Amino acid sequence: MKRKLYLTFFSAILALPLLAQPTLTTADLPVAGLAFTMVQDSTYNAPIPSGGANVTWDYSGLQNLLIDTIGFGTAAGTPYAGSFPTSNLASQADNLTDWTYTTSNSTGFYLDGVGTPTLTIRYNPPSLFAPVPFTYNQTRTNIARIVQDTVIIDTTGTPRNVRFIQNQRGDFLADGYGTLILPNGSFNNILRMKNTELTTDSLLVELLPGTWTLITSSASQTTFYRYFEAGSPSSYILGIEADSLGVNAVNSEYRGQWVLLNTPTLTKDEELSVYPNPAHDLLTIQGAGLKQRSSLTITDASGRIILERLAVSAERATIPVDALSNGMYYLIVQGETGSSRIPILIQH
Repeated sequence: MKRKLYLTFFSAILALPLLAQPTLTTADLPVAGLAFTMVQDSTYNAPIPSGGANVTWDYSGLQNLLIDTIGFGTAAGTPYAGSFPTSNLASQADNLTDWTYTTSNSTGFYLDGVGTPTLTIRYNPPSLFAPVPFTYNQTRTNIARIVQDTVIIDTTGTPRNVRFIQNQRGDFLADGYGTLILPNGSFNNILRMKNTELTTDSLLVELLPGTWTLITSSASQTTFYRYFEAGSPSSYILGIEADSLGVNAVNSEYRGQWVLLNTPTLTKDEELSVYPNPAHDLLTIQGAGLKQRSSLTITDASGRIILERLAVSAERATIPVDALSNGMYYLIVQGETGSSRIPILIQH
């Protein structure tokens, strides 16, 4: 009787659906043309669920409090590319003046720094966001550093050279894989990374030429849990910021819509170019696929028509998009031989 019960038990276990152990690779890292939205819930506060093999993480109760749009383009040609010569990707902020520079390579996805009209902050070495190749139970340690010099006027009116140094140590552990449930769906082949990040900030002043004196120093620790959908062009799917010990969540963001922006064609012989993409004020359409009085329609992600235009020239057409909210849309161009549906990103 016991043997029969054991056989029944183990047969039931073997019948359970088991997910293959996912591995995050270079193919899962951002590329130029990737655009996606991140939905933020800054009020999220709950115990961090356990990791392990074939886990189901249920975050279906996350709220939609703010949507942020992120798009990656080639770093070359952007305003501050000269300060980040090793970066191959850049993202423009919503204010259209600040840029974030990153590197995607065979070892991971790295934050190189930020360029603004008034300040350039550069990590050297860069800050690791996601290591590759990476799979369950693997570990990686990354050291990043910022050195920023400036001048201040002390209480005596004397200019002083001041140096801010930030040292960052990130200890990565792939502590689980399985299924992730979000408000916008259920996702398999998910790898969770735990990053315990220790940051030390130091402030020094040059009291004598060439002599730096430490004024103050402080250390803090934060734990991040990042969930990645292996095999997806937009793999980063959920981020949970936790307390220093990684026990309780304090913030969250999850992936909304995503697209890979490209230049599709109406037919094999009728090319169509749409730029800039992301766009913020004017969208330009040109190419052999554009004909005079071609129908130009912009819809939202659900297919609802937002605006319609007719091309007045076969050479080039422009559509004002400054009144559109940030997010994903589709441009439908109706030509003589067919139509083309092109994903576009609006980013003010």
